[in-house]
Amino acid sequence: AVAFRDPELFAQPWPAGALESELRWERKGEDWQFTAPRIGIRHPDLKAQGSLAMVWRPGQRPLMDLQVAFQDGNAAVLDRYLPREHLPPATANWLKASVQDGRIRDGQLVLRGDLGRFPFRDGGGEFKVIAGIEEGVLRFHPDWPELEAIYGQLTLTGTGFRVDARSARS
Repeated sequence: AVAFRDPELFAQPWPAGALESELRWERKGEDWQFTAPRIGIRHPDLKAQGSLAMVWRPGQRPLMDLQVAFQDGNAAVLDRYLPREHLPPATANWLKASVQDGRIRDGQLVLRGDLGRFPFRDGGGEFKVIAGIEEGVLRFHPDWPELEAIYGQLTLTGTGFRVDARSARS
């Protein structure tokens, strides 16, 4: 089993789970290149498959191309996977307090570009998470009733958060 912990980037450690991958690490001129053309992850919060390519250049932040498809996720633990270092505190706190529950049926993550510019609000890369939600529970504001039984799609980008609900009740 493999667990992941980076207290500077994530508020909580990621739980232990199974990781399968082929990894390649090589030096090309001044650059270091790391590739994982096939990654498979299974743990209590979700299952995922994807690929990763990173390039480290002297004196620069890494360039990353991460593409992941995921399924069978637990929306209630979304906060565990938010890169807090790169989110405004109000946004991170709102997401933690607002996303109460739900099942992530399937989705995809794209993180591509210069990590020094993440979350790419001004260009220089792409950050996007799209997830199909079932039985979601969202508390948009503490004084408002919760939205329950949300069936729809959640989209998180470097510039915003959106929920498109096919159905929900309050």
